[in-house]
Amino acid sequence: MTGLVSEQDGPLLRIRIDRPDKRNALDDTMVAGLTEIIEAAGNDETVRAVLLTSAGADFCSGFDIVARNSGNDGKRPRAGSIQRRLPSQAHRLVPALLETQVPIVAAVRGWAAGIGLALALAADVAVVSDTARCRG
Repeated sequence: MTGLVSEQDGPLLRIRIDRPDKRNALDDTMVAGLTEIIEAAGNDETVRAVLLTSAGADFCSGFDIVARNSGNDGKRPRAGSIQRRLPSQAHRLVPALLETQVPIVAAVRGWAAGIGLALALAADVAVVSDTARCRG
């Protein structure tokens, strides 16, 4: 899955946001993939904890607005398309983090903005570096 790396090491599931060139900004595919991984971890008896990390200097700088505003055919989407997609994306991801019965630890450094800050706050534990910059 582009932009996300998940690997299980015994009872620990490591999920890494892997788009350091975009400050780990999430796109629609990544949000759907992260939701799927978290929901699956909650139902997997071998997963005892989840570690949510990132590649590069930043945790997650929010949504990739440029990617969200460009359609597959190169045309801009119609007005309000981002808001119409929220119920099936971000509004599904945060509750998945909150409701999963597996402890989730977020390792935060650099930027944690927008949805990145929401991910850190929805985790059971956030280990935050002194280099972290949080914006809602």
